[in-house]
Amino acid sequence: MIARTPALLAACAVLAAACSGTGSPASAESGAPSPAGSSPPASIAPTTTASSALAAMRQLCDTPSVTTEPAPVQHGPTPPVIAQVEKAVQEVRGLRFEHPVPVEALTNSQLDAKLQASFAQSFSPDQLLRRGLAWSTIGVIPKGTDLQKAYESFYQGQVVGFYVPESGELVFQGSSDPTLVEQIALAHELTHALDDQHFGLVRVDKFGASCQDERQLAALGAVEGSAQFFSIKAGVQLATSGQAGGLGGLLNGGGLTPPSVPGVPPFLTQLQYWPYTTGLAFITERALTGGTGAVNTAIEDLPASTEQVMHPEKYPSDVPIPVDVPELGPALGPGWRDIDVMQVG
Repeated sequence: MIARTPALLAACAVLAAACSGTGSPASAESGAPSPAGSSPPASIAPTTTASSALAAMRQLCDTPSVTTEPAPVQHGPTPPVIAQVEKAVQEVRGLRFEHPVPVEALTNSQLDAKLQASFAQSFSPDQLLRRGLAWSTIGVIPKGTDLQKAYESFYQGQVVGFYVPESGELVFQGSSDPTLVEQIALAHELTHALDDQHFGLVRVDKFGASCQDERQLAALGAVEGSAQFFSIKAGVQLATSGQAGGLGGLLNGGGLTPPSVPGVPPFLTQLQYWPYTTGLAFITERALTGGTGAVNTAIEDLPASTEQVMHPEKYPSDVPIPVDVPELGPALGPGWRDIDVMQVG
């Protein structure tokens, strides 16, 4: 998964099905207003002086800034299981680690707790309330959905590991004898680390911190697609002869159907999985037509729109055209105001 958090580019991967983090998915570009005469609670009805949707988005953007952190110190040698997966990732990715990746092995419950703590520090409860109201207003999630609880339910037990580009640390569900699925998940995270060391991934979080939802989601498509593609290829190397047979089809998108998670609206689940499914297809196309060099180009020069990810032939020349929506509140009457604004591709 890749999450929009200021201090965490989280990545959870289970074989070829992974959860994207809380990266802001594309939604309605204009603010979702409350019906006339029915104002939302004061805590989720901020007053803006915006003259357009773009101006409102800037005023309503409520995410912490991205700051880099000192890299954790790796005590002792790299664990053998990590070294084995690192070797496979370097071979399939065609790049070498410029320096060791600090690794923290946690239990499943510890990992869940650490991810939940990061989520709590990264998102304003007020913004989540406003986003939930906006999404329920346009009908993509059921009315009354607690968006924060839905995200927490989605993450619970799904995250196998995550990589933090702001500090260069990798956190994963540790095991001295990992299954093939766990090795592929680890390869996913190590691909993030390798891409980060060569091309820099902090900028992806910076898009999210400035509420550039469309640009961040497009970037996530390339970054998660790379991690999916090369972790599956590494898995082929790491697997026994009997295990490897089913992995090849995953590179063509097989087995990437988002699961149904109790308490999580399908809309949210599909948005979280989009960078992994469509991103994998994008990177696969890049690799087939231009090899590893074409993949490197896509990570160095990240896609500017989700259209470029969905239609690889449009990358990189078909650039987005800025579109703004004027303030419609006064024309609609009393009680109408901007509560949330997101970009749509």
